[in-house]
Amino acid sequence: MKRLSLALVSILVLLTACNRGEVVPAAPDYANPDMWITQDMDPKGTGADVFYVVSTWEVDWKDAKGRTVHYADVRNPEHRAHMATEMNGVAAYMAPGNRFWAPYYRHATIEAFTSRDEEVIHERTRLAMQDVCDAFDYFLTQHDPHRPLVIAGFSQGGLAVVELLKHMDDATFDQLAGAYVMGYKVTDEDLASCPHIRPAEGADDTGVTICYNTVKDVKFVNPVISATSVAINPVNWVTDATPAVLHDTITVTLSPEYHVLVVDGYDGAEYPPFEDFINVGDIHSCEPWLYSECLQENISVRAQSWREKNKNMTVSKVLEELRGRDVTLFVADEDEINPDEVPFPVVFTGMGKMRMFSALVKWHDALPEGSAPVVLNIGSAGSARYPIGTIVNCTRIFNGGSELIADCIDLPGEGASIFSGDYFMSTQTFSPEQVKELSEQYDLFDMEAYAAAQFCKMYGIPFYCLKAVSDNLDGNLKDWRSILADIRVQFTDLLNSCKQ
Repeated sequence: MKRLSLALVSILVLLTACNRGEVVPAAPDYANPDMWITQDMDPKGTGADVFYVVSTWEVDWKDAKGRTVHYADVRNPEHRAHMATEMNGVAAYMAPGNRFWAPYYRHATIEAFTSRDEEVIHERTRLAMQDVCDAFDYFLTQHDPHRPLVIAGFSQGGLAVVELLKHMDDATFDQLAGAYVMGYKVTDEDLASCPHIRPAEGADDTGVTICYNTVKDVKFVNPVISATSVAINPVNWVTDATPAVLHDTITVTLSPEYHVLVVDGYDGAEYPPFEDFINVGDIHSCEPWLYSECLQENISVRAQSWREKNKNMTVSKVLEELRGRDVTLFVADEDEINPDEVPFPVVFTGMGKMRMFSALVKWHDALPEGSAPVVLNIGSAGSARYPIGTIVNCTRIFNGGSELIADCIDLPGEGASIFSGDYFMSTQTFSPEQVKELSEQYDLFDMEAYAAAQFCKMYGIPFYCLKAVSDNLDGNLKDWRSILADIRVQFTDLLNSCKQ
């Protein structure tokens, strides 16, 4: 039904343009890879999916019949080259560590905005905004909903970000780490009409809109572009007038009254004025470039913040999914759970991947025909990221041996990564440098989870992995059995909640 509705909207937008006598270039087909610039630079699967919308590049132009066209043509080589210049430039800092998508679209020419007429801008950009929404809907068919989502755009692309926030449903909004409106405005009307627009208040809040516009003085606020109601300083991530220093020589200060960034020590001379409209005291053309290092870091911060918040929710989701199913617990150490205190059968395996795998084989051979088993591996794990006692849902299970090179099994849902090695991970068994390097790549460390994940993958058995942090990889295990006793209590309470 949604696809049908979107198709009808697209037809209506096209008919409206035709009724105005406009020449409209052919629509893009976003199932065609030629309509995208994409980069996958997230081999570890720990980053975000970034959807970027390019700015305005074209002026009114003539088609082969001499007719004036108010839209970019996504098949015109010159227009594509213009858009690709910006998309590749932004990808250079937004793509590393992430998966980057940027669509070609029929953006409105600059004359829509130089008209300084909001009605003209609205009418001329309707087609462009529909293209962006169509591209975004196709992107969502490729996007993993368990990964954080980032949308960003500059100038007309910033307008598109605002429209996407209005377009997306609540389920998609829940995936949002941040929406970056660079060099465009967010109005009071936008705020009132769209609950998905939530102004950012700091560096690591998620599901928020980051908006900024740069001027040399507040007298240069452009009503068409930068008369915004929302702003944050992308250098120090504050919403007050605390100044920030960029590149050692540029002072960036947010005006809380005008919601713009006032810069000192930078004049944007590399960006010439255009028709007395932009770069005439404002420094509009600098927006995606001047703060690129800050934006690159912040996308990573917000993506990781989103992951941390979602990890905290995933344990309860796992428990909900386990309720009423035929679950068997696989546990390495007998001190980690008491079989008489939990509502599921327990198999104690002993430590290590070989013992875990052997226990699963024996259990599987004894299963009655027609059963629908579920395997839950619980137990202790080391972590430098979580406090001792934290229970974490693990969804990226890495197999590590003596070479410390790991392949991975991905489980459904958002969760932590766990490295299943052949040895106890601590500074007593590995060098501090190795522990530091590995703990920067993986959230937790154990010696059994990968074997269980691999077995269940082989036999098509649903598999879940919950681990409680028993140590912080520092070799400090003065009261190991006492720690396990505490873990046993936590797991007992959690598992019994599945039967309530």
